Amino acid sequence: MGIKRELVPYESWHLEALMEYLRPLEESVYKKINKDYREWHKMIMADTPEPVTILVDGKPILVAGVSMLWAGVGESWIIGSHYFRPNYIFITKQCIKYMNYFIKKHKLRRLQAITTVGNPELVKFAEFLNFQYEGELRSYGMDGSNQYMFSRVI
Repeated sequence: MGIKRELVPYESWHLEALMEYLRPLEESVYKKINKDYREWHKMIMADTPEPVTILVDGKPILVAGVSMLWAGVGESWIIGSHYFRPNYIFITKQCIKYMNYFIKKHKLRRLQAITTVGNPELVKFAEFLNFQYEGELRSYGMDGSNQYMFSRVI
């Protein structure tokens, strides 16, 4: 029997389970901002109309969504685990489908993504998802880190 991978609507228990095996990047941010996962859950639900989770054999390995900034503009985000790399192809395909669906449904003219400076893996991922580099945002991260801004203008 093979590995079962699926994209499903986000539920609060997904984030709680994901906290056990965050990627080092998310773990360092999580520690610096010192927020309980329930606070992250509230932030997700406040401005993300349709968050999703990728499950592998029933285990959440990634939570993602698009937060609406204002009409026509959204910001994509991902909370990943150390299972990201072994499932990279599946995750990439699902992210592309989800973003295309979200862009069409919510009539976006701009979708942006922010990645941490110094993380070439995330830069490559953003570029593979057809985002274009726009510039560096100094001290922009929740933890005060510098971030790169990418966008897809539709």
